[in-house]
Amino acid sequence: MALPLLTAHKPRQEQVLGCVALFGLCYAGLVKGAPIFAGSPIDLTLFFGIATGLAVVTYSLSGRSYDWRAVACVIGLWAVFGIGAAMNIGTDRGAYKTALLYTLTLLCALGPCLLLASARAQRLWLYLAVAGGLAVAVETILMRDATAWTVYHRLNVEGTSTIGTARVIGAAAVVASVMTALTFGRRRLWWCAVAVFCTGLVVMVGSRGPLISLALAVPVALFLSKAMYGRRVAALAMGIIVVIASAWAVVESSVRHSVRISRFMAGDVTDLAREALLREALSVIGRNPLGLGWDGFIAIPAIQFNYAGRDRPIYPHNFLLEIFVEGGWLAGALVLVLVALSIRGFVLNSRTSESTAVLGLGIYWIAAAQTSSDINGNRTTWVMLVLGLMYYLRERGERRAARAVSAGERVGWRQVSPP
Repeated sequence: MALPLLTAHKPRQEQVLGCVALFGLCYAGLVKGAPIFAGSPIDLTLFFGIATGLAVVTYSLSGRSYDWRAVACVIGLWAVFGIGAAMNIGTDRGAYKTALLYTLTLLCALGPCLLLASARAQRLWLYLAVAGGLAVAVETILMRDATAWTVYHRLNVEGTSTIGTARVIGAAAVVASVMTALTFGRRRLWWCAVAVFCTGLVVMVGSRGPLISLALAVPVALFLSKAMYGRRVAALAMGIIVVIASAWAVVESSVRHSVRISRFMAGDVTDLAREALLREALSVIGRNPLGLGWDGFIAIPAIQFNYAGRDRPIYPHNFLLEIFVEGGWLAGALVLVLVALSIRGFVLNSRTSESTAVLGLGIYWIAAAQTSSDINGNRTTWVMLVLGLMYYLRERGERRAARAVSAGERVGWRQVSPP
């Protein structure tokens, strides 16, 4: 079941290698602290960033077609992000965040326009998400953090964050759950096993954001998919059952699991720290139409008071709110439009099981960006947003072409009709 083509040509080798490099760039920051990578003399993020940049340049110079409309949209959005950079002039903050925004993060937004322009590259991206999730899941079991397991009852890879671990495994769980609902025979058994395994591990890692995103992405993707054709209720029920039953089985079993997840599944969704950050972010948006500048969230007096001397960057832990606060109203509004068009594009493209899984993956990473990390940390979210935009632009172009042909046929019929 192939994903619909964005371009008719067969992808060149550099496009496939570029897809792998782009995937590595998105995932490197989430896993590079693990023991298997900790001894590497090369920073994985820098390595994959350079590889992705070379792939983009090579492909653009090859003369092959790409989605120039999506490229123009990305460049226009980043031009608006310049308002946030300009607001930092005369201050001593934001230089590093702005540098990342206009290098690695920009690569993640431009990369799909060239490197994911073919059905083969899109399918490779989908299965890389599954392979990456399974690899991290196995590593989590074999190289678990002893302190996290014995003290907090949370499963995690030593040297990594629980949020990053859960995000990677959760992405595989989304794809597997959707494929379970839409495939048949032995393939369904395989996908079901992957879905149950990965969902159970997400629960055991104990990070609520990825679990919420997983629980949201699967039913929404199955409900909105154009591939259902009369089996919407059955597929939707199967997808929900796989996710909820897997999570509940872990919570109710004798296996150690995070108390936070148990409370969450019992209806306790309070998070005082995150709520305080969101409240402060909301309080300043209305007074700052041009934004506070990138990394300006820390300039809020209440944030300075509560987080003084902290080495780690402080952000609202909500992708959209962060852009409104630091980048300004225009930047935030444009990103909201991008989110809407992207989801619309994923829905229009969801005609097969694989493209429905891509829809689920898009919703998952968009939702995950609203619970943790910042504009530069949510690299996979940028890839999925732009990929969805590419689907939307293609579908709109095809509809306009069809209307033009239809109008031409009507004009031709009138010309040959007898008086």
